[in-house]
Amino acid sequence: MSGAIRWIYGIDMAIKSLDGIINSDFVYKLARVSDDSSATAAASGKAKMEGQALYASLRSGAKNFAAGVQLLNRGISLVNISLDVNDKLLSLVKDLRTIVDKANRGNVSASAARHYRLDFDARAQEFDDIIEGSKKNESDVLDVTTMEGALLQAGLDKTKLSELATMLKRISSPTDRVLDSEGNVTSDGNPIPVVDFARSLKAAIYDEDDPGDDKSGFFGKAKTKLHELELRLEENVKALRKTQELVKENLDLARVTGVAFLNVSDEMTGSESVDQVLDLIRSKIRSSAPAALGQVHNLERVLAAGLASLTGQDSGT
Repeated sequence: MSGAIRWIYGIDMAIKSLDGIINSDFVYKLARVSDDSSATAAASGKAKMEGQALYASLRSGAKNFAAGVQLLNRGISLVNISLDVNDKLLSLVKDLRTIVDKANRGNVSASAARHYRLDFDARAQEFDDIIEGSKKNESDVLDVTTMEGALLQAGLDKTKLSELATMLKRISSPTDRVLDSEGNVTSDGNPIPVVDFARSLKAAIYDEDDPGDDKSGFFGKAKTKLHELELRLEENVKALRKTQELVKENLDLARVTGVAFLNVSDEMTGSESVDQVLDLIRSKIRSSAPAALGQVHNLERVLAAGLASLTGQDSGT
């Protein structure tokens, strides 16, 4: 199957999914949770839903989707902040690797060695300060459970967040121990303490009173550790960017859907059938958010999350 055919097939399936979700059952459920007393007219059956009950259902849906959009906004805000923090940590690690490379060259003068030590020390401390600072905030943006919880609360499917969970906890949350080919522990699952490299530099590498220390051996280990940390952070950034795009698509779709419900309700004359109203809603969604149609399976979850936030109940996501 060519790329163009796959794209057309994907769009066609998304449209069918939209038709399958935004249907009379969907609107009937809204009628049952609507605050408008006229929604009780829907009790006689979906096919006979009266104009006032249909109008109330659409207004209820618009309100619930607006609440869902707020939840998604909170989620994407956490993702954005975490991405910024991980980018800063990645930049610092790259700087540390550069310093190690320079300090490991031959014929480094004592003054240059002191400069490298201080520079490394400052950047390593900045790295650890960022890690510690993230733990003091109300929402730890380096803790995958914080973001995962916020995104689940917003109605996103947990399976869609698996990559974020897999990636992000490698740097900021406990994981299983990692062993090398000889069975030695290379990681105990905790964040790599970058500041330890600085302490080692002070105590061993640049200790003028003890020139016999194994300088090259230390630098070799430091480079390996920093390279490992750099790879982990790069994975974090990659996962966060994918998550950012995922949430954005859901956000766009939820916003457009809420607006479609609101606009169609404003345009109603009271004589439209449920099917006519649904056609109008689906048409507005398709034309306003074509790129986000792949996330239509989440509409019911986002709607439930929005309703839960308005009523203070658990959305069950």
